[in-house]
Amino acid sequence: VFDRAVAAIRQNAAVTLFLALIFGAAPILLTGYASSQLLDAQQNDFGVQTWALFAFTMILTTAVGTLPQAFLTRAVIAHSMGRRATFDESLRAGAVVLIPVLALGFIYAVAVAFGLALLVVPRVMLMTAWPVAAVALIVERASILQSFRRSQMLTRGARWKILGLLLVFYAVLIFKEIGVETISSEWDSSTLAVSYGNPIYFLLTVISETLLAGCWCSVVLA
Repeated sequence: VFDRAVAAIRQNAAVTLFLALIFGAAPILLTGYASSQLLDAQQNDFGVQTWALFAFTMILTTAVGTLPQAFLTRAVIAHSMGRRATFDESLRAGAVVLIPVLALGFIYAVAVAFGLALLVVPRVMLMTAWPVAAVALIVERASILQSFRRSQMLTRGARWKILGLLLVFYAVLIFKEIGVETISSEWDSSTLAVSYGNPIYFLLTVISETLLAGCWCSVVLA
């Protein structure tokens, strides 16, 4: 799956990386920036409002994370057919399914957040069963409920591998938060500039979001 994703991205790097920049990294970082600002304003208050705000920002960030799949799926499909998708083609294909994908992403995010509120295990089970629901919706034109069911079927027997892929992805996130901050702190003491405003952080986000979206597409098209 990872090899197919890398091959699709490498064949059409300009289009896939630019789409990931616009519809992946930019919305995710902007959402993260806004969330951090809101949470910083509540840092001395650990009441219900703060926890509700934390839950909302986590749900919003997770939902926005489905956006790259809407626009990158066409490029991966084109690669499987032996051709390259143009930027306009990918943009139009993503625009058609944008609202359903965001709705699915929001439902997925709420379910995962609820799973975390119960225990870590339910969250992990949902994340390994439903990661390709958005791609199933795009490729197979399924309803939201059918897409979740289809994702469960497609990931059956491969969930340990999916868990490993997610662990790698989260390891990259940790590296971005810790490694980039360590490097950047030499010339900028502002934590805010170090994270969301740092170009290295932004570049790593583009690459990681492109690879993850490509992997989910490859699972459905396999």
